[in-house]
Amino acid sequence: MPGAHRSGRRGNGEGGAKAESRRQEMNEGDAAEPAQDEEDTSPSFYLDREESVEVEGFEQEEEGNIVPKQLKRQKKQGEMQRRRQGKIIEADKDEEERMLERLVFGARDTAVLFNDQQAAFQDDRCLGCRAVAKFARAPAWQDDDDEAVRVNIASKDRLRKLRWQPDEKDISGADYQERLRARFQESSKMALDWATLPRTPADDAAEGNRGRHRRRQGEWRGDTSEEERDNGEEGDKQEYDDDFGGLFRSTAPLVLGAGGNGGNEKLQPETLEVLRCRDANMQEPSKAMVQAVQFHPSTGGLLFTAGLDKTLRFFQVDGKRNEKVAGVFFPDLPILSASFVDPSRAGEFEQVVVSGRRPFFYWYDTVSGTAVRVHRLIGREEKSLERFVASPDGQWLAFTGKDGYIILVGAKSKQWAGEFKMNGTARSMSFSADGQHLLASGGDAVVYRWDLRSTRCLARFHNEGGTVTSALAASLAGMTAVGAESGVVNLYEDSDVLGRVEREGGLALARHASTALPPTKALTHLTTTVDSLAFNHDGQLLAMASKWDRDALRVVHVPSRTVYANWPTGQTPIRYPSALAFSPNSGMLAVGNDRGRVLLYRLKHYDRA
Repeated sequence: MPGAHRSGRRGNGEGGAKAESRRQEMNEGDAAEPAQDEEDTSPSFYLDREESVEVEGFEQEEEGNIVPKQLKRQKKQGEMQRRRQGKIIEADKDEEERMLERLVFGARDTAVLFNDQQAAFQDDRCLGCRAVAKFARAPAWQDDDDEAVRVNIASKDRLRKLRWQPDEKDISGADYQERLRARFQESSKMALDWATLPRTPADDAAEGNRGRHRRRQGEWRGDTSEEERDNGEEGDKQEYDDDFGGLFRSTAPLVLGAGGNGGNEKLQPETLEVLRCRDANMQEPSKAMVQAVQFHPSTGGLLFTAGLDKTLRFFQVDGKRNEKVAGVFFPDLPILSASFVDPSRAGEFEQVVVSGRRPFFYWYDTVSGTAVRVHRLIGREEKSLERFVASPDGQWLAFTGKDGYIILVGAKSKQWAGEFKMNGTARSMSFSADGQHLLASGGDAVVYRWDLRSTRCLARFHNEGGTVTSALAASLAGMTAVGAESGVVNLYEDSDVLGRVEREGGLALARHASTALPPTKALTHLTTTVDSLAFNHDGQLLAMASKWDRDALRVVHVPSRTVYANWPTGQTPIRYPSALAFSPNSGMLAVGNDRGRVLLYRLKHYDRA
């Protein structure tokens, strides 16, 4: 047994030695393996690219990059697919789409990039115009169904003005639109006349030369007919005459005051062309009935309104904005009368006089913005100075007094300057257009005419009809209008009123009429008391109104003694007119009514306001 044990230990010693030697060999092998593994397992794409490397699962590109074969195959398939899709899309494009792309994104032609840039640009522009014209849509307001619509233009009053024939009734929708468009252009034409320069003979000559040049071009191309050439020759002749202003066709331009609407051009009696403008006091209407309205006598661009709301308002009138300039409140004076005056005799009319049912009145200076109160007229004891009129030159004021007296006040002194006496009560007054005479009438229907320089009565006559006189007006054309409470307006010529005039001592004397003077024309279109009468600057128009009846406004063509039938109409919003005023050149007519509004109308016959 002991021997066995010893042999066993010996065997274990030999085996341990062998195991130890084996472990040393393994350790040496492990120490040498990392260098070999590092050299063999390095990534193939870190090798020198000049060497031809073949690694399983990888492939070298043309640039020298080594990528996986599967990734390269996917990239190649994607590129081929994109090329196929691009060819399909390019094939689907038509010629028009290529034109639009060329127009929007620019041309890629070498002609544009290098030499023929202008030619290629012209080509692109032509192609783009054709493409845009092809793809352009029709305007939204054009509807093919309009042709099937039928409009009865005889059913309503507002549509009857569109008729071309008296018995015309049904028209198509397209025709209806064309007529409405033409009507609008005609009505709005005068609104833009301020921007149109007056024509000169040089303009007519230039236009004639252009017309002849166009005809010559037409003859060269063979586009004109024989009839057009004949008409063209006649037109050339007419244009040749127009170069001299028509001097050889008529002597009218040589007559003083001829030509132009501001001269002696005659107003036609059949139709009065009127255009409604924005209300003159739209920015601030009166809070009561308008009692007075007047344009500035010199410029015409300034207008004032006054009424029982005790406020005097000024507006810059242009027919569009009509901006408010100023406003003055008189706490103790409901205004019944107002007018521009010119104490300085410079024609500037910088002051306004306002009065009411009080024994005093106010004098307002528009430049300094101050108001002066005139308490009483020296030598007079009137309790009310509610009615007055101012002379056209702004130098005199005439107030109605008690017991038939007419009180004359100087604009410079603001005090009594004279007086005139009537047999009856004084109700209405008016200065002559030249400012030399004063007309007055009242309860006895007798019309008086005084000379301001001599204070002598030149004429006196009974107004036909015998009712109380309520309004007077005189024109520059030698016509006097007398309105009565019966609603009748009589027209008298100054030659009939003054009678046979004799010169004696430098004063004009006239024969007094003891009986009623037959009028030149009696206008019976109003049925209530006539409150307002106004002539325009050349005496061709007379506006008459009554505030006691709705829409009681009429405009008279004085030369023919007829009343215009086309205006105002039943649709004109006049209501109850209480004040009237023409602008200095008759281009505008202002009408105040009971609602505190001042309606503004453009008279298209006259070029200037």
